[in-house]
Amino acid sequence: MGYNNCMEEKVILVDEHDQEIGEAEKMQVHKEARLHRSFTIFIFNSKGETLLQQRAKTKYHSGGLWSNATCGHPRPGEATRKAAQRRLKEEMGFDCGLEEVLQFTYKVKLDKGLWEHEFDHTFRGTYDGEIKPNLEEVDDFKWLEWKDLLGDVKEHPEQYTEWFKIVLPGFDPPHHDLVGGLTKRVLKSRLKIPWQRRKLPQKNILKRGTSRGVKPSPSGRSPVGGQRKENLKRNFLFPKMFTARKSR
Repeated sequence: MGYNNCMEEKVILVDEHDQEIGEAEKMQVHKEARLHRSFTIFIFNSKGETLLQQRAKTKYHSGGLWSNATCGHPRPGEATRKAAQRRLKEEMGFDCGLEEVLQFTYKVKLDKGLWEHEFDHTFRGTYDGEIKPNLEEVDDFKWLEWKDLLGDVKEHPEQYTEWFKIVLPGFDPPHHDLVGGLTKRVLKSRLKIPWQRRKLPQKNILKRGTSRGVKPSPSGRSPVGGQRKENLKRNFLFPKMFTARKSR
């Protein structure tokens, strides 16, 4: 996106709970470090590789750096998922199904006297088709295995965007088990996250005498490990929203 278009575009201002409180010009928001809504997209192929893009050197910040497949801001009145799909098509030339897996806030200083202070919605998608990057937005792209990506970011952190380095360490594709649309393991290794324990919905709880051939015992105990029926109920961990700040 060119500088003039960036000056004219508006973003959604939010509070710490992602409640809309107004709108403002995009460039001014990044100069004043005002909290606004954004999105980040990770795309994987069937081999488990993740798609990276090298931001065009003409971008208003972080030009020439490598980052995730696409990121951006929903426009006032635009749903975040719809904005993410729009931006993916605009930058990388394709569309695919996206699932939101994480929400977080962060604040970090960028180049050119700008700041990122965002309430970010992180999406994940899978795609194996052709990629047609917009050369006004993207200088290059590549697919990398996750372990190779982690190694390269560790060895050459200056080549990657700030927000990408914040979210990357805990976004763990080999363990991306999704329950209720949220990952059970997200940013757990690097950032302090408050966790909330919730019970599995009743319809998914294993019951005695179900079609799996488990018969109730006369004592009222489950034959599985000698535990009572209620002990078969499982709790799953879901991440709440958290705040991540880059260490100074």
